[in-house]
Amino acid sequence: MVTTLEHRTDAPTHLANYISSNFGQLDEEPNTNRQGTTVASVNFYSMFNVGEYTFAPYKVVFREIAGGLTCSVVGAIGGKPIIPDHKLVLCSFAHEREAHFVCAVLNSSVVRFAVNSYSVGTQFSTHVFDFVAVPSFDANDPSHMRLVCLSHQAHEATAAGDTERVQEIEAEIDELAAELWGLTKEELREIRESLEELG
Repeated sequence: MVTTLEHRTDAPTHLANYISSNFGQLDEEPNTNRQGTTVASVNFYSMFNVGEYTFAPYKVVFREIAGGLTCSVVGAIGGKPIIPDHKLVLCSFAHEREAHFVCAVLNSSVVRFAVNSYSVGTQFSTHVFDFVAVPSFDANDPSHMRLVCLSHQAHEATAAGDTERVQEIEAEIDELAAELWGLTKEELREIRESLEELG
């Protein structure tokens, strides 16, 4: 977010007219005692890439720059939606269950391996959804609902600092995610081993 717009100019009148017309009240003062150089500044606030998705009640978020893909679900606080900053990538949802389903799938070893195989190690973006076919959520599918439940449990265990429980939950998420894509237990084992090798 830009908080101050400042410019040095030899033509202060034109700059002052532009800034005050487009950004509001302008402060200007001579930069030096010599004639011809003026510093003009204005308080200015801006947000970019804001849409309806920004204010969605639920979001799956992950860090843009990170050592690996790690996702979380955020909701609202006091009835107000959480607005992630520009270092978090978000995917918006109207319903909490769908957000937790997608979060569980994205946190699975299967997806993390797929993403690590094509992305720069510390750069993640919404391109994940271009290369990983996340199934549509179906509330009537027991495995989808189990992934929702496991995502909730993983959030709670993480908040409590219970890493042993988180690992148990991740193992079950991996098995269910592998089933979504028709992977065998052997294929899942190889994916997990490959992830460990990648570090």
